[in-house]
Amino acid sequence: MYYPAKITGSEKLSKTLYLKRIKILSDGIKEPLPFQFLLAWVPGVDLLPMSVADFSNGEVVIIVKERGEGSRALIRLHSGFLGVMGFYGAGFKPWSYKRILFIAGGSGIAPFFYLARKACEEGVSVDLVWGVRGGDELFNPRSLLNTVNKDTAIYVATEDCSAGYCGRASMLASRVIHENPGKWDLVIASGPQGLLREVCSLLSDTGIELYVNTETLVKCGVGACGSCVLKPHSLLLCKHGPVFRCRDIEGFLKGG
Repeated sequence: MYYPAKITGSEKLSKTLYLKRIKILSDGIKEPLPFQFLLAWVPGVDLLPMSVADFSNGEVVIIVKERGEGSRALIRLHSGFLGVMGFYGAGFKPWSYKRILFIAGGSGIAPFFYLARKACEEGVSVDLVWGVRGGDELFNPRSLLNTVNKDTAIYVATEDCSAGYCGRASMLASRVIHENPGKWDLVIASGPQGLLREVCSLLSDTGIELYVNTETLVKCGVGACGSCVLKPHSLLLCKHGPVFRCRDIEGFLKGG
């Protein structure tokens, strides 16, 4: 479903990450599930899949990282109109768990905020491990958290050792989990494929349910074109995902 929309807010969060608030100019859009995503159409430029960082009263929040011409155009769009298609994907409602550890790499942090708010409404706690390459990519995640998430624990890792833990997010997560046995019953990792692969490998002996929020090429959003198939599996990101158990997409995580 296509909706006209306009930019209502724009903010630079860090050296590499930008926040956009987008008002949907239609009464027909339904509230997304956590991890559902949208396709943002920048007129005359590109159609970009974006995670939902928050949604309320017809306004959606996204976090953009510059990756190419399309994302650069979206970052430069501080006001004006664009198109929104969605929401796509099966989403993920992990409300049967008690405490979730969300492991994010870079812009993979985007869906954490909406998940944290919706989880709190369901009585589920969510903590965060967030890793970036350099400290200049960081911003304060609490600035985007809803006030109901005041008890959320946040652990930060930088690969250049300029802030927090010195190393990768997967390494910090492994350390935190082994220092707090039994604290979390679900892990969700979100970010580059290398991070997802490391999380699934490093934490396989913890007894915790392991899920990953995947990324790949998305075109139609409804499973018709087949561009988002997670080879060598027959699973489609836009239809069955984007969240999957580690064991269900081992071949994809290993590189197809």
